[in-house]
This record gives sequence, structure tokens and C-alpha cells, in this order.
Amino acid sequence: MRVHEHRAGKPAQTHEVAPETRLNQLLVVEADERVYLLDGVEEVDVELTVAEVFGESPGHVLVHRCPTVTVTVAYAGVEKRFEERPSARLREVRRQAAEAFGIAPADASGTELRLPDSTVDLNLAEPVGALTPVDECEVTLDLVHAQRPQG
Repeated sequence: MRVHEHRAGKPAQTHEVAPETRLNQLLVVEADERVYLLDGVEEVDVELTVAEVFGESPGHVLVHRCPTVTVTVAYAGVEKRFEERPSARLREVRRQAAEAFGIAPADASGTELRLPDSTVDLNLAEPVGALTPVDECEVTLDLVHAQRPQG
């Protein structure tokens, strides 16, 4: 089975393991870290097997120290802050940011999230907790309108 492991400040890792592998055999989890399913709210019991957690499908987990992440989003020279769970995908962060700035849902789909001073759009399927620096519980992002080719 394929398990994708996400951690703060590190690229995702993919593991190929047997279904009977326990999460604590696969993941190195420090005493103050938690394991979440992506989009999950509750911590995952690392004593469970991969099959018990994901069934027959591949899965994604996030290992993170923080129960919540403070997200600061800048848009058009204004900043908004809100709390999010670290396992929330960036598409949910974008939805919340658009709502905070009063951007209609139809218009929000034409926006992207970027790290400050970057021109690279972030993958909206990634968890926000993966963007936090190691041992930190906050991240700053820019909400920008997507560039569309003219012609």
C-alpha cells in the first residue's frame, strides 16, 4: 500500500508498505507530535495498521506538532488571520481566505495561494501544516489572481 507522509517544512515522502504495517512502524513520531489524516480533525491512532486506517486505498498523513495553525493571508495590501487545523488542505485555506476578503465563490476559483515573494502557485491539495516552518504553528500566504495567458 502507498502512504504519503507530510511534515512541516519538508517535502512529502511516499512509502510502499504491507497493509498489516502499523503506522508507528512506518512513521517516526516524537512525543509532542500528532498524526492526522489529510482533511481530518481527530488524531490518528498510530497503533492501527495501514489497512485499518486507509482500507484498500492509498492514503495521506500529516505529522505535526500543532493542534492548530495560525494562517495570515495577504490580498490587495490587506492581511486577514484565522486558525486552521494543520491537516486542512490549501483549497480549504483559499476558501476561507476568499470568504474573509469578501470574494465571491465564483471569483475565488480564479485565485491562487503563494508563499510571500514567490511567483509559484501552491498545490491546493497539500496540507497547510506542511508549509509551516519546523516547530512553528503559523504561516503567511499571499492570495493572488491567477495569471491567464492572453491571446
